Amino acid sequence: MRKEWQQGTFGDLVQPDIQKVDVQRGTKYPIVGVLGFGRGLLHRDAVTTESTRYKQLHQVRPGQLIYSKLKAFEGAITVVPAEHDIAYASPEFPTYRTTARALPKYVQLITQRPALWADLAAQSKGVGGRRERLNPRDLLSVPVQYPQVAEQRRIVDLVTALDDTITTAESAYAHLLSATELMRDVDFSPVGKVCVSLDQLCSVDGSLVKPTGSLAELPHVGAERIVSGTGDLVGVVSAREDGVTSGKYRFDDRHVIYSKIRPNLRKVAVPDAPGLCSADAYPLLGRDGVPRRYLQQLLLSSAFTEVAASRSGRTKMPKINRTELMSIEVRWHAADEMAGLAGKYDALTKAREGLRRHATRLRNVRSNLLTALLSGEHEIPESYDELMEDVAA
Repeated sequence: MRKEWQQGTFGDLVQPDIQKVDVQRGTKYPIVGVLGFGRGLLHRDAVTTESTRYKQLHQVRPGQLIYSKLKAFEGAITVVPAEHDIAYASPEFPTYRTTARALPKYVQLITQRPALWADLAAQSKGVGGRRERLNPRDLLSVPVQYPQVAEQRRIVDLVTALDDTITTAESAYAHLLSATELMRDVDFSPVGKVCVSLDQLCSVDGSLVKPTGSLAELPHVGAERIVSGTGDLVGVVSAREDGVTSGKYRFDDRHVIYSKIRPNLRKVAVPDAPGLCSADAYPLLGRDGVPRRYLQQLLLSSAFTEVAASRSGRTKMPKINRTELMSIEVRWHAADEMAGLAGKYDALTKAREGLRRHATRLRNVRSNLLTALLSGEHEIPESYDELMEDVAA
């Protein structure tokens, strides 16, 4: 910590600011809570005298610090955004105003630090993790270090600019995903087109094997590892690490993995290496001239999913069997059309994955930058102010 910084407590930055409101008959009160791990406000349904047992609520205003007494140890603390409307919370959510020593947005950045969550957990008192509570007075004694307001403003400005960049990357990802889905539904709509059964395009390939010996070291793809709607694979580990012992299907980089559990979730993956998949999925092998990417996008389409879901067993866990799956009628494309569509969706997938990786890298940069800036380890020079003035001009 640099010498210009202060070593103090949360009481230097915020002070209690609780406004109690009597719950009046005939009035609706929009309710908020606080998400854990510094993720901001949680919006709940409005309450009335008929739907709440509380006689009084705490008014929650823009710029206030708010936290959950019960879940403070999980980082359930945040600052209400300046643009937020007035809302209400139960007495389990104390509120505070910032002092002249702190900017609300700077305090918000502090609430996003795991180091603060650990301090809140240490101050929480009670028996058993879920029954622990943080007394409103004890929050004020939590240690914190902070710079002068001028430097707080520079830190807020820099992190806000990075947040805007992250938002732009994530927005571009969402728009590209939406555009991909729209194009897919047009390209694979069977309405008014020549159709064939799915078994004309692919087959279920392979038989069940026990994940033992060298097979236990292969990646294991369960349905929970496939992202709904995109087919991205996340958190894949070996069959041994997954602790699976029942029979699995083998696959390689020629296959498409289709989850037969709850087809409406649209879990269809294109693996890039050999592995094992759950018996609740089918490893599909395209027939000659049917590209994998083409087959994946066909199976992800709304038209195909609607039929697959309608043919699923009517149980608590809907499942489509092999016969029903392979008999679904799908739109027919000539070989050159299949190749063209596969190329298009390959390019769209690579662009989307690039945006996702970019956003992930930016979030990692933000995490490291926040630690450096809020610890006083890294200084933003005063010349930054002049630079911002020139940019604004």
